[in-house]
Amino acid sequence: MKIIGMYGLGLSTKDMNVEDIYGVELSTEMISKITNKILHEIRK
Repeated sequence: MKIIGMYGLGLSTKDMNVEDIYGVELSTEMISKITNKILHEIRK
């Protein structure tokens, strides 16, 4: 959910550093896939 929080704050996928939070490096493409999959759930 941190990724969605960062997205909600207006950070671009390039600006999101999830490695500091989760200890894994994610590509901008993977972050985009994650946000695209769950954004429709958040908007309900």
